[in-house]
Amino acid sequence: MDNRCTIPFTGLPQIHLYDNSVSPCCKIHSSPIDPETGILNKEFIELRQDIKDNKRNEQCSACWKIDDDGGPSYRRRHSHHFDRPLDWENLDIYEPVRNAEIAFSNKCQLMCVYCYPQISSMWEDQQSRFRKFKGIAVKSEEPRKIHEVLDISLLKNVQVTGGEPMLDQDCIDFMLSLQFNPTRYISVITNLSYGTAVLKSLNNIIDRHPNIVIMCSLDAIGENITRKYLNWDLWDRNFNIIVAGLQERRKKYPNTNVIIKFTMNIMNYMNVRDIMEYVLKIRQDGFEGVTFDINPIAERDITSMKSGLIDQSAQIKIDDRLRSLLDKKELNTILQFNDFLHNVKFDPQLFVRTKEFLEEYLK
Repeated sequence: MDNRCTIPFTGLPQIHLYDNSVSPCCKIHSSPIDPETGILNKEFIELRQDIKDNKRNEQCSACWKIDDDGGPSYRRRHSHHFDRPLDWENLDIYEPVRNAEIAFSNKCQLMCVYCYPQISSMWEDQQSRFRKFKGIAVKSEEPRKIHEVLDISLLKNVQVTGGEPMLDQDCIDFMLSLQFNPTRYISVITNLSYGTAVLKSLNNIIDRHPNIVIMCSLDAIGENITRKYLNWDLWDRNFNIIVAGLQERRKKYPNTNVIIKFTMNIMNYMNVRDIMEYVLKIRQDGFEGVTFDINPIAERDITSMKSGLIDQSAQIKIDDRLRSLLDKKELNTILQFNDFLHNVKFDPQLFVRTKEFLEEYLK
């Protein structure tokens, strides 16, 4: 079996400056940044070596479980070696990081159902209530500075997240301080639930970089029961302002794009179609560069879908009209996820745990 994955080599390792931790991949638990080697700590190097040797490393258990259940795991969806051959023998496990996802703080004004205290201050404020499910946030007394753990001059791809990155002034200052670079790609993951002043900062960042993607997280059109405290009218207003400005900018910088990131779980699977229609309506109105992406939540919630409460109706239905309007990547994402729903195994213990958590969350 092919157990290899390029993500820890060329993907976006997650750097959490506020608790001095790093993860080679968003599906792997973070570990402390090494004072000597920075983000390439012992766990990171061991993982790269095992992947190079085609061995399964226990850090990747989330993907192995999904793959063994029929996939598609994050590894299979995002590891580019499945698309083109690589010279694994000559890969350097000590290769410096040239792509990075950076979180400057966990400041956030929302409390999404799938989030947790380490990356959301709203969850952190209520961690005692949800300790059984979410654990406890651990903060570092002296957060590291980005230049202390990473050679910024080597970065080809930069993605900022949080928390909500646009609520952190250090993050905004960093994005504005990056020199104009026609070969560097920038992405911002944002929940868009903020006022005019913050939106202005986001637009300043957009103006600063020729290749930029704004990833706007959204789980439903209108009321978002999976994203507590999200103001839909504010989100919709901000999104349309960004999309309107996008068209003029794309004439000069065509690699400026907007993506709606939909995180699917047991509470919102029925909203996928609404998200798709929202995006397609914008494209049909003449606004280019707007797409959507589906992010399956960890197997914990997905297995709950197979409880019998939700059957094969969880499949995303695609009629001929939708098929003609979707781009290739969007269509493949949906087909892969449908295949996953068809093959995944039901775990009764995880279902009970998820049910208990949702009862508390919805109070």
